[in-house]
Amino acid sequence: MMRSLLEILLFVVPLLLTAYSFKVEPLTIRLIAWIISGLIFIGAVLIQVKKAGERNRKKERDREYRRMLEGELVRQASPGGQPATYANGLPDSPLLGRFFAQGQEYEREFKFEEAIEEYRKCLLHPDATEENKVAANMLIGNCHYRRSRFKEAEGHYTEALKISKRVKDRKEKLQGRATALGNTGLVLFDKGDLEGALENHRKALEIHEKVGNRDGVARAYCNIGIVLGVKGDLDGALENFEKAIKVFEEIGQPSHAASVYTNIGIVLFQKGDLGAALHNFEKGLEAFKTTGDNEGVAKTYGNIGNVLFQKGRLKAALESHSKALELHERIGNLSGVAADCGNIGIVLKEKGDLEGALENFEKAIKIFEETGQPSGAASIYANIGNVLFEKGDLEGALENHRKDLEINQKIGQPVGVARAHGNIGNVLLKKGELEEALENQKKGLEIDKMIGNASGMAANYGGIGNALFKKGDVEGALANHRKSLEINKRIGRPGAMAINYSNIGDVLLQEDDLEGALANYRKALEIDERIGNALGMAADYISIGAVYFRKDDYKSTALLQLQAVLIYSQIGMKPNVEKAQHNLAISIRKLKEQGKFEEFLQEAKEKFGEEVEKLLRGSFTADKAD
Repeated sequence: MMRSLLEILLFVVPLLLTAYSFKVEPLTIRLIAWIISGLIFIGAVLIQVKKAGERNRKKERDREYRRMLEGELVRQASPGGQPATYANGLPDSPLLGRFFAQGQEYEREFKFEEAIEEYRKCLLHPDATEENKVAANMLIGNCHYRRSRFKEAEGHYTEALKISKRVKDRKEKLQGRATALGNTGLVLFDKGDLEGALENHRKALEIHEKVGNRDGVARAYCNIGIVLGVKGDLDGALENFEKAIKVFEEIGQPSHAASVYTNIGIVLFQKGDLGAALHNFEKGLEAFKTTGDNEGVAKTYGNIGNVLFQKGRLKAALESHSKALELHERIGNLSGVAADCGNIGIVLKEKGDLEGALENFEKAIKIFEETGQPSGAASIYANIGNVLFEKGDLEGALENHRKDLEINQKIGQPVGVARAHGNIGNVLLKKGELEEALENQKKGLEIDKMIGNASGMAANYGGIGNALFKKGDVEGALANHRKSLEINKRIGRPGAMAINYSNIGDVLLQEDDLEGALANYRKALEIDERIGNALGMAADYISIGAVYFRKDDYKSTALLQLQAVLIYSQIGMKPNVEKAQHNLAISIRKLKEQGKFEEFLQEAKEKFGEEVEKLLRGSFTADKAD
């Protein structure tokens, strides 16, 4: 307050002195007054110039080095969320059995168009019964579903529901109806109608329980769990998965139980409990191996790779995704091959191998487009956009995110539409187009609110907070980051909460609330340490270091930055290593200026081992600190 008053006086006094000088005589006194006024004014200007320079330097030194993964991992498809097969009468029919068998063979080879032609022969055959027509429509719908043709799939499931009303056998009528309802629920889920999906799966559950179809009961529980997971009710999801496992084990279907363990792992992954997620994936993996289900083994390797990636174990993640790729190539599952290439691309991006990442993404895109899977292709375009963003090619990034948006709008996947708007907003934010960035984040939020996607809403509020922060709206930024934090707390996502605390810390740091920033960064670190997120921990060390740097505590800053360097080096993230080394070099230069480098070196050796001395005395500290 006193400083601001002094600055005002430095401008006002010369003006008053100059005005007063016109009333005094003689001329020499007037000239002296003008000179004094001029000197005071020049001094005031120089002070403001110096302050502006200090603000710019502060912004530069406190620039955020946290790298946030803006896209999504190309997740393996959830095994419990696959359409159920209903083939009533077809396998045993002397007239239609061969068409059914050939269609099944084509499906195993992922030749869905050819499979549809075979099933259509069953549907249109003059001797086909009502039961046969229900089954044929279901099978055709399943092929369309697997190619992300949701409108066509829903049409055939609806037709199956209509025909089922004419089936005379009550049990078969109900069985066909329940299967059609469950599969329609999957379509509604992918279209973003979560309430509609939940309603269909619950109706299917009721019918399966009524007719005593225990397998159908377990599948319905599993599908309900998947929907609840996306809605953010992670505990409700786990409850339904536990029920599914109990039924599958009672009826002796260990392979299906293994699939549910995988779904439990996915929910625990969302909750940030990486250790428990890994444990469930490994249980599922052993069960799949025991039953000889190579498809399940491959998918589970992919999910294990995703957990290892999140834990910062990039080498192990790459090995796991490579095992998945090898198996999918061996069994001829092109969709799996594409997903694995996508996941490998994400790991390579994180390691700094951007060209290798793009090469794998291009392979994935080619397969998804050749096999007619627009949903998969859209995810890859999003990831290509993220790589180009990293390379600084903002126009290329924008082009790919808009392709992602266009595809998801075309196939009617609102979750993907919301994601694309968020990524477009991130690129526009980087380009400085703040209004458009904010508009895209708000569009994403509106969609996620409409479909009840809690995790998406939390991400949107975070994106809006970042845009408002760039616009200088500190209160708005904090309000949105806190809304995001509140949602993530409610749905139990500690990993996302850590990012929220970090974002709040960034805003407070910029506002010179050092204690507030430090408290939030420490909360982020506490969470990342608890869930074993090495990447998050390294970023937290850098953020906390920025606060200590602002406090002129260069030793604490350097120790934290050294921890980040060691983590990134162990993981193999070359770009992040270089950024962290640059920060560390600046701190070391400050320590040397204060004559405290040797004291810091001794403490670093005690904390991290003798081998760090070579690193700290290495050449990078000389050429990176400029």
